[in-house]
Amino acid sequence: MSCLAKTGGDFASVVHGGQSVRVHRAIPPEGTLVTTATLKALYDLKKFTQAIVETKTHLDGGEHLFDTVWSIVYRGIGNFGGPRPPKNDKPDPPKDRPPEFRVELTTTKEQALLYRLSGDLNPLHADPEFEGYVI
Repeated sequence: MSCLAKTGGDFASVVHGGQSVRVHRAIPPEGTLVTTATLKALYDLKKFTQAIVETKTHLDGGEHLFDTVWSIVYRGIGNFGGPRPPKNDKPDPPKDRPPEFRVELTTTKEQALLYRLSGDLNPLHADPEFEGYVI
């Protein structure tokens, strides 16, 4: 969070855009994990800003365990003249066969309120009057 705070963006406008995790070895049952975050980019999406944050996590400051890449979107903050994100090669899944499996899960109407229990006060999760309300 301290890395994102350096962007100067409003946390009330934050949306988790995506995340990847690369695990280099199993996480041991005990020890201290040390994570270092780096703000890699701020991209101008006209109506939004996308922050890319990379982390590296080591065991007790030594053995490299895993890395993450976060895409954080600041809604309503954009058009600042910054660079656009690079084009990504999108996978081209086969279209000539049905899916190999399908999973459908139903969530409760109150599920987004669980964020409040963890201290997340973003109105996006609980205020029906807030634009983008998700319940």
